[in-house]
Amino acid sequence: MRNWRIHIRNGTFTSFTKRAFSMNHILKVEVEIEIDGKPIMIEQGSVLIQACEKAGIQIPRFCYHERLQIAGNCRMCLVEVEKAPKPVASCAMPVMPGMKIKTNSQMVHKAREGVMEFLLANHPLDCPICDQGGECDLQDQSMRYGSDRGRFHEHVGKRAVEDKDLGPLIKTTMTRCIHCTRCVRFANELAGATELGTTGRGNDMQIGTYLQTHLNSEMSGNIIDLCPVGALTSKPYAFRARPWELKRTDSIDIHDAVGSSISVNSRGLEVMRILPRLNNDVNEEWINDKTRFANDGLKIQRLEIPLIRKNDKYIPATWDQALREISSAYKRISPVGDEFKAISGHLADAESLVCLKDLTNRLGSENLALDQPQGNEPLPHGVDIRTNYLFNSTIRGIEKADFILLVGTNPRHEAAVLNSRIRKSWLRSNNIEIAMVGENPLTTYHYEHIGNNAIALKDALDGNIGQKLKKCKKPMIIIGSAVAEQPDAKFIYETIGKFINKNKDVFLTSEWNGYNVLQRVASRNAAYDIGFVTSSPKTASVKPKFIYLLGADEFAAEDIPEDSFVIYQGHHGDLGAQYADVILPSCAYTEQSGTYVNVEGRTQITRTAINSPGVARENWKIIRALSEYLSVTLPYDDIHDLRNRMNQIAPSLTRYNVIESCSMSDLGIKVQIQDHNKESQVIGHTLMNPITDFYLTDVISRNSKTMAKCSAHFSKKGFLFIHDTDNMIFRILYILSIFASFILSINLKGSILPNNFLPSTKNLSPSTVILLSSTNILKKTHPTSEGHFHIKNVEKGSYLLEVLSLNYQFDPLRIDIFSIEEALAKGLNISTENQETLLPILIQVYQIQRGHAWDDFGSRMPYPIQLSPTGVESYDAKHESLKILSLFKNPMVQIIIVTMISLFIFPKLMTILDAEQLSEYQRMNSKREKNSLSDGTQDIKMAPQLSNKTFKTSKPQNNKAY
Repeated sequence: MRNWRIHIRNGTFTSFTKRAFSMNHILKVEVEIEIDGKPIMIEQGSVLIQACEKAGIQIPRFCYHERLQIAGNCRMCLVEVEKAPKPVASCAMPVMPGMKIKTNSQMVHKAREGVMEFLLANHPLDCPICDQGGECDLQDQSMRYGSDRGRFHEHVGKRAVEDKDLGPLIKTTMTRCIHCTRCVRFANELAGATELGTTGRGNDMQIGTYLQTHLNSEMSGNIIDLCPVGALTSKPYAFRARPWELKRTDSIDIHDAVGSSISVNSRGLEVMRILPRLNNDVNEEWINDKTRFANDGLKIQRLEIPLIRKNDKYIPATWDQALREISSAYKRISPVGDEFKAISGHLADAESLVCLKDLTNRLGSENLALDQPQGNEPLPHGVDIRTNYLFNSTIRGIEKADFILLVGTNPRHEAAVLNSRIRKSWLRSNNIEIAMVGENPLTTYHYEHIGNNAIALKDALDGNIGQKLKKCKKPMIIIGSAVAEQPDAKFIYETIGKFINKNKDVFLTSEWNGYNVLQRVASRNAAYDIGFVTSSPKTASVKPKFIYLLGADEFAAEDIPEDSFVIYQGHHGDLGAQYADVILPSCAYTEQSGTYVNVEGRTQITRTAINSPGVARENWKIIRALSEYLSVTLPYDDIHDLRNRMNQIAPSLTRYNVIESCSMSDLGIKVQIQDHNKESQVIGHTLMNPITDFYLTDVISRNSKTMAKCSAHFSKKGFLFIHDTDNMIFRILYILSIFASFILSINLKGSILPNNFLPSTKNLSPSTVILLSSTNILKKTHPTSEGHFHIKNVEKGSYLLEVLSLNYQFDPLRIDIFSIEEALAKGLNISTENQETLLPILIQVYQIQRGHAWDDFGSRMPYPIQLSPTGVESYDAKHESLKILSLFKNPMVQIIIVTMISLFIFPKLMTILDAEQLSEYQRMNSKREKNSLSDGTQDIKMAPQLSNKTFKTSKPQNNKAY
């Protein structure tokens, strides 16, 4: 990459160039250039491809991307510049005054055809089986800009590259790679995954991870969208659908509080995939991996019908039966005032929150709680003014900040898309500083770790960090939402509030608000907007008798008294459903229209993409129907009336995709400090990060098989690289656990014995393979010439052992490996005969039949394993000996015989006919010819056409090639 330069920042190597327009500050100086004869005014510092786009001219490209640094690899964007000796790469050439550019000349056409011909020379013909089909830039541009023929013929075959293993999310076919390096640049610039790069040069260049590691990033799925060919595709989506089969629905993501714009691609009743949607103010065109790949959790463990608990068992019921059960229980228990409690979950929409709050208030209760630690306690920060709990600098404003102080948060896990903005700002700005108070997590940028508790925060604001913040033009303090759940929450909010109020001329201006709270839950800001919070400690102390869980699954067990009646309304059978007396199935965010408020206060809406399973209903409709059974009917019957009610409570909830400006300085107020926070005592508790596993944070992702694979994979792989020195003991224990797994693993051994089918083990094919498999383990080995085999490092568990042979059939075996303690607990007979191991492990071997249930055991087999073939199997057709008569079965021979008969035998038969029969035959033949040749001119016209000649009378054709 000749345009790449290597820069070192704080000990980290990064590969990029500073020439891209999108990274420079906006310059108002404009220059005039000419494109295809038309004058264009363009900002100085822009490149030619941006000028062409402004002129409405589409320039083909593969490597150029508006949000990535310039590489200039593909040369597909060549244009002709007057007085230039050769075509110029428009993505890398800055504009200069008086430039004259041609984008449609003969030179440009030939250059593009040549570039495309070189790209296609080694590209495999995988289009019919490639998942990129229908969305492939190479397909589209080859049809529009490529030649109609190729001149390259390689006799030794096309270039082939070994596929790379990038993890459970990304499927690679590196032979299709055209070396645009979009994936490399995105991984290094925005995702912070510097392990992805290039090796070699020229024809030997390859893209991959240098040390054969997996791509460990929360944003890795975006390289699938960036790849212009089918080299990088979605592994969970592989071979499932074609783009033209899918219905697209614009919506938003609710797995975190960022509210990324997404496109839900569905087919029938199933969400097939989720893709990002352009939104420059929020997520640009990126989404995190949880948003992209957790959609398979929408169809697993779903609640489809109402359920009623009877004798510790859930019995299916109709909606009328379930709602009557709740009504009768309410009359029987008769909760008074705050004994009726409502708890909202992470994914609740604003409509259902308003309904549940109105229902609770009409029942005479103010006992509202949030689904989080300390959710029953009054908030340590105020909710009267929205700026007290919003990300006031806005997501886009991160790129303007010159100092960022993170308090008790890890944006990489809590808001991965927002975290990419911080990395971009840190990487492309030379003067931004980042500091952190709290745990010492592994981030995608360098920061100064000040301390891990409230005392360190106060010392920092009183010391050097406070002085730096005061001198900055646009400083930011980002407080994690988990700070409100910490023992020192009151002291922290009081400390930060006093510091900002004291320096409000820097933090609180008409153009800038540097006070930010980073929410991590999609429903939280809407709950604060409508006042769905605990009103007082007195209310929170009341023991509830009747509890309504609105998708709540993160509460503590002590929050649910054993003698209380619990209603669970949700779309998945998670933790909250286990406590419920009545379960009401509701819609997920892809099955209903719901309002959410993102981290910066932007109101957005989800849209219905598919129908809900079973008899599940929209959340607000369930609560509205229940209000009738409880004789407190809510005053709205449709979604429009409900949103009018929302507008009365919080007008911002009905003003979509806008952020209401609310400057504290204009209002003449400061950061709101609650009375119960003042003069609070500090404990010095470590500010813990709330998310320990990025891939399993909500009810949808916890039911996703793809997210489970990511959690199992990356949590194990990345555990040793945690930066927190306080967790050293856990790293040591983890290493010891790995060492113990090797100690407790065994080497299975066995033999293949001769029998009537197999006279000698030497008759086995060299390709014979012995497979040992389980749900996530696959081991294989080959038998020796004597039939012996060993399978090393097999841990405890149940396995299927199979023998794959070209010549013989073998029945599969089930291998169970227990520890002695597990064997005793299962009541197994511990016999040490045939147990040739010194470890406290019991090995049991059973014969099973193909197609039978896993628990359908056959006869017990001895250990070491003994295998014998049960039949003979041949995959090759036997060659038959050559026979003369077999030649007449060949169709070609039969055709030759018929042809010979018609040429030589039929004329001889004609001579045998008598004169009268011969004359009759000739008469009928001549009559047939007259009927078929009714117009002589037709023969004259058809003959030249059939002989591919031109008529004398025809006009000369214009054969000019275009």
